[in-house]
Amino acid sequence: SKPFMALGLGLVAAWLFARAMALPLSHDEHQFVAAGRLLADLGLLPYRDFPYHHTPYLPLVYAAVFRLSDYSLLSARVVSVACALVTCGLLFLLVQKPLEHLGRRAQVLLGAGGIILFVSNPIVAYTSGRSWNHDLPALFAFLAFVLRLHAESRSKPGLFHFLSGASIGLAAGTRLSYA
Repeated sequence: SKPFMALGLGLVAAWLFARAMALPLSHDEHQFVAAGRLLADLGLLPYRDFPYHHTPYLPLVYAAVFRLSDYSLLSARVVSVACALVTCGLLFLLVQKPLEHLGRRAQVLLGAGGIILFVSNPIVAYTSGRSWNHDLPALFAFLAFVLRLHAESRSKPGLFHFLSGASIGLAAGTRLSYA
């Protein structure tokens, strides 16, 4: 069952990556990529050294990744694809617990169905994989939700409540509409 799930996740990763690489360059991607590149190459900070009209966390992530690669757009889109893939993995795992009574096959099929519904959602299909501030904050927001649900099953939920709050704070620091 685990090899089947790994194969399924690999297929989702390949599909998300192929879809992201086929997208034309958007007129909005330059602002996020350029901010990360200016920070990585010249140490210039958003707001202080150049105008930046978004929250600051995405350029920090991109700057860290750009230190490893000279391919700015490719690297930024890979970050977005990785975030979408982790979101898919969390969604798959979230489906598992309440469906234990149905058996493993049903859990896997319904989890895969959840992923298909997620990635085929028109908003996700349009935004996912681009070098925008969508995939990373969506991951943080969904992680906050998963951690909050996990806290409910604990006798001492404090750490999970804290991590959930920190995760939604990271989402808001990446895209203000999550505040």
